[in-house]
Amino acid sequence: AAVERAIRGVDAVISVMNTTASRKSAITKPLTRATQNIIADMRRFGVRRLIITTGGIAQPADGKDFRFTLFRNIGKWIMPAAYDDALCSARTVQESDIEWTILRIFPTNAPGVGRVGAGYVSKGMKMWISRADAAAFILDELRDVRYLRQAPVIYSQKE
Repeated sequence: AAVERAIRGVDAVISVMNTTASRKSAITKPLTRATQNIIADMRRFGVRRLIITTGGIAQPADGKDFRFTLFRNIGKWIMPAAYDDALCSARTVQESDIEWTILRIFPTNAPGVGRVGAGYVSKGMKMWISRADAAAFILDELRDVRYLRQAPVIYSQKE
């Protein structure tokens, strides 16, 4: 009922939810179930645009970079159920018929710099983004639709 109330009458949905680090809770896939509920209510109310954020999930267009591989593998090893939940949530979005964008972020509490880069993993690519820069990018993506049906990594560009 809460998801329904939040979605009724909107033009787009932005979800910055994350899964739980608790193995006991993550096994039930709360993020995946929430994502399924969001998509179901979006269809019900005719909302077509969804932007979600997630962490270190791999994408077919990614190149190789040791840091990204390390972070992903640490997540799989330390929190396998949570990693699986995030992966299933992203897959749920990617297999849907809605207009989606998945933004892969490694957020920090650093001040925003006002410039954001985006792309698929490549060697030496920057990976950290301030929460302020991420929020600004999300709002820009609602208007520009540059990354429709894509899952880029976004990062703060300091120089």
